[in-house]
Amino acid sequence: MALSKDGTVYAWGEATFGQLGLEEIRDLPKNSDNKPYQPYPVKVTALSNKKITNISCGELHTLALTESGTLYSFGGNTCGQLGQFQKPGHKNSKSWDDLCFPNFDDRQMSFISCSES
Repeated sequence: MALSKDGTVYAWGEATFGQLGLEEIRDLPKNSDNKPYQPYPVKVTALSNKKITNISCGELHTLALTESGTLYSFGGNTCGQLGQFQKPGHKNSKSWDDLCFPNFDDRQMSFISCSES
């Protein structure tokens, strides 16, 4: 993942768990493990109107922070690393507004960091 000075987010690499933020991975090439990957940087269009100021990547997830302090999380969530509660059996939403991390007592975030999981 990369972030340009104007706030544009670019993604490439393995895309199995949605960690790249790409809207469609079905037609991506597959690696030797038969996992989809994006072979070159592409714009993450779903974040193009969000004014992103910081990104951080874990092994299978990504965080994106906006200028206003709103935090978005996407990708693998096997250990709760996205911070998004979902009831068992609930299907993942495709809406980026649903990927907005809940505010902590209406506080805006100012720094983000990811680890492996």
